[in-house]
Amino acid sequence: MIVTYANLFCIIICLSILICDGLFPDLSIVKQMYIRSLVRILLNVPAVLLYLWFARPYMRTVPGDRKRTWYSISLVSFLFLTVFATLINFLMRDGHTVEQMILFITTMMIYCAVLWIVFGTIQHMNAEVKMELITQNVQYLQGQLAMAKEHASTAKAMRHDFRHHMQNIDLLLKQQKPQEAIHYIEEFIQSLDVASQIDFCPHITANAILNNFYNQAQKEGIPISITADTPEHITIADMDFVAILSNLLENAVNGCIECGYRDEITVNLRMKKEKLVIVCSNPCKTDLVIEDDIIKPKGTGIESILMAIDKYDGNIRYQMEDGILTACVILNC
Repeated sequence: MIVTYANLFCIIICLSILICDGLFPDLSIVKQMYIRSLVRILLNVPAVLLYLWFARPYMRTVPGDRKRTWYSISLVSFLFLTVFATLINFLMRDGHTVEQMILFITTMMIYCAVLWIVFGTIQHMNAEVKMELITQNVQYLQGQLAMAKEHASTAKAMRHDFRHHMQNIDLLLKQQKPQEAIHYIEEFIQSLDVASQIDFCPHITANAILNNFYNQAQKEGIPISITADTPEHITIADMDFVAILSNLLENAVNGCIECGYRDEITVNLRMKKEKLVIVCSNPCKTDLVIEDDIIKPKGTGIESILMAIDKYDGNIRYQMEDGILTACVILNC
């Protein structure tokens, strides 16, 4: 960002010198300085506004883990900064000549062409990240489909065996064994509960995600506590829910597995004054690095979370205390 600002200001300085020397060639040195400063101000205002409104937000959508690409773009920008700074030195010292003007125009054309390539690269990088997110959503949906098929198979088997269960209960009652019959009924109810989803909240997508990772944690032997009051209708898109909630919960489960602890994962979703607050806590490795409230290095999962959060002017904050990592996400609904 700093190199880009510097390039922009160098270009404006060169333009101010060329414009003033072309329109007012006979002014004194003092008057030239004042005129050049005035022209620079007039050129700086729209240039900075254009950069802040268009270029910077566009560049900030690019994930920060593409380090090689960023290094290449920064190197090219630094080389152009050197060229523009050299041109300023020549123009300020000797005044401009036709050769220097041609050199400036040629450099500007090359710089614009490079910017075109850079923005094309940024667009390609954004497309890659979106494809990763789509792939993640597809994997999640495949997992949901497999879980639904498993539940359907279990329910089908239970319906098939329902007649036999009723016969056993009838037999126990006829044999005057009410306690055994009650125990048998309780076991049957528990088996029905296993085959059904838990209603954590009215929101269908959030509830499906919570059920999916609840079952994953149970299979890994990790206790998990979930509290949610997400309403059925909310402005957050389903894909963004998958990006944020799935990644948070997946990281929580993986964190427990990696550190070897099977302590409880706690998940809390709460609506507070048009804001959705998601808090997830889990055991993690003690050597985890947190800088500026974000885990470093950022993986694809956290990048997906950040991209989704930006759509809702939200915020995320990681904090670790006594081996427990807590992630807090706030979204404007």
